[in-house]
Amino acid sequence: MKKVLLLLSAFGLASLTTAQAQVPTPTRIMPVKELRTGMHGTTYTVLQGSEIVPLDTEILGVAENGLGPGYDLIIGKLVDPKSAVVEAVHGMSGSPLYVDGRLVGALSRRLTQFEKDGHCGFTPIEDMLRIEGPDRKGTFASRPAKPAPASGEPPFAVAGLIRGTMGAASGGSNGSSGFATLGVPLSITGLSAELTGKLLRTFGLEASGWVPVSGGSRSEAGLAKAELKPGSPVAAVLMTGDVGMAGTGTLTWREGNRIVAFGHPMMGVGRSAWGMAPAEIITTIPSYLYPHKLSNTGPIVGTIAQDRLSAVGGVIGQMPPTAPYRIARTEEGKALSPLQGTFIADPDYAPLLLTSAIAAAVASGNEEGRAIYLRARGQVTFRNLPPLDLGGVYSGENGDLMAALSSFVSPLQALYRQNWLKPEVAALDLAVEMEQAPRVWTIRDARLETPEVSLGTGDRRVFVEVVLREVNKGIEERRRIEVPLPAALKGGEIRVRVSGADPIDDAAFSRNVASLNDAAGLVALLNRRNLEHRNDRVYVRLETDAPGRTVSGTEMPSLPPSVLAVMGGTDGGPSTSTAALSQAVWAEGSADLPGVVAGTKVLRLTITP
Repeated sequence: MKKVLLLLSAFGLASLTTAQAQVPTPTRIMPVKELRTGMHGTTYTVLQGSEIVPLDTEILGVAENGLGPGYDLIIGKLVDPKSAVVEAVHGMSGSPLYVDGRLVGALSRRLTQFEKDGHCGFTPIEDMLRIEGPDRKGTFASRPAKPAPASGEPPFAVAGLIRGTMGAASGGSNGSSGFATLGVPLSITGLSAELTGKLLRTFGLEASGWVPVSGGSRSEAGLAKAELKPGSPVAAVLMTGDVGMAGTGTLTWREGNRIVAFGHPMMGVGRSAWGMAPAEIITTIPSYLYPHKLSNTGPIVGTIAQDRLSAVGGVIGQMPPTAPYRIARTEEGKALSPLQGTFIADPDYAPLLLTSAIAAAVASGNEEGRAIYLRARGQVTFRNLPPLDLGGVYSGENGDLMAALSSFVSPLQALYRQNWLKPEVAALDLAVEMEQAPRVWTIRDARLETPEVSLGTGDRRVFVEVVLREVNKGIEERRRIEVPLPAALKGGEIRVRVSGADPIDDAAFSRNVASLNDAAGLVALLNRRNLEHRNDRVYVRLETDAPGRTVSGTEMPSLPPSVLAVMGGTDGGPSTSTAALSQAVWAEGSADLPGVVAGTKVLRLTITP
């Protein structure tokens, strides 16, 4: 109770102070070698609102090479009453430390996960200023910086590894007592933090140091015109609009329109192109597990152009490439307001951001645990590829939204997993229809009206009667599906496969994807998969075993042995890719159902001359 009162009184004193703490200007730098144990300095940060407050800080020493060869870590202790409860919190990353009026470094680490006595780590400003500028070689700052090791900045793989292994304080579970990088509170709007956490795990970003927290976004003139200066909150923006996503830290150094911040990586990707925005701290939440700043994010005013081991750096006034998203929504036949905004057109993060926008549309307006029926149809356009069609039908429990998202965005994920070309996304335009009642139809039974067909009769048709049962209500419907017999079929035993779209498309995609040799071919294959079959139809297909080849995504069944031998030799060629094909699909028929069709039945048909 005493600590809580101390925290409240500290915030009260800060709010009564009419003038903000003045960060020393012009910026002069103190090298690490001049630091001595027992020195006292001031760390500048914002605990609430936009007011920069000073925090008394004691220098305890320097861990030489503490972050890697040539990268020291300054060890200090926050000894100010204003930080007695919160200590070093996630979101303080980048808070500048001054000693004797000179800039020493930036708050960047807690020394252990459940640190409770103010011990913390500071990245030396000399290392932060070593990151390269986006438009010139050399150091980011205009002044001489500490000489870099012979190997220069660690490469992306190393930086990412270091970022991930220092995530104990960011929600990691390794329990180690190493230098734990302060996490980046990922301020989320329009989407629950819980669902965002699931998305991060799906995309392998659970150890990124991003911790989703509910936040807000503001475009008022006051926040839009907020001055970005040392000690003020700054956000790395990934999405804006009805769905927002931004990582919040603190600005360390500014010279003209160039800034450095955080004192550690956001993701460690090297060169980046994320939005830069001012932020407003709603409050600082004390917690032994995850103390963090809760923030509102302002409009984008520049670009975070570098994401390195020692800092992120950017340029104010230089806007990043973005792409618009628009998702029309209908629930129970009633039109809802569309979700609109922009996202950073970064190929490495576009799949996550696109999926997040779709997740917000699917999740909005539905109560947790309610059964739902979803239909989506739309398109993702690219600057360097043909458009990709997205869509499908899903029915299930609202609590299992990840399954619905997977069914809608799997083509997008497949496209971004290929290595031929990095897609440059231009826009997302989607329409989502939602209903409360589930609609799943299972194939209960299927039979051939005539299991043996004689071609001598002249009737080259096959009729299949399919019985489907709706899972929720137990009602049944029947469909009589006609499939023509092609002239090329002369006789023998034929497989008759009755199923929904997914088994057909999954098998075809697996067969054909190995034959592709460029990203455009993959887009064409994915679009065929999306357009040829819908999962609210039941399909009947005639199949036989027939050796052939798939050439650039096009199936060529029943090839003569001589042709197969020649085509088999083209595998791995520079311009033509082929893959083995073991079956032929001769004909297909289908029928509509008011919902998703699940299940498969295989029948046998005998054809006689």
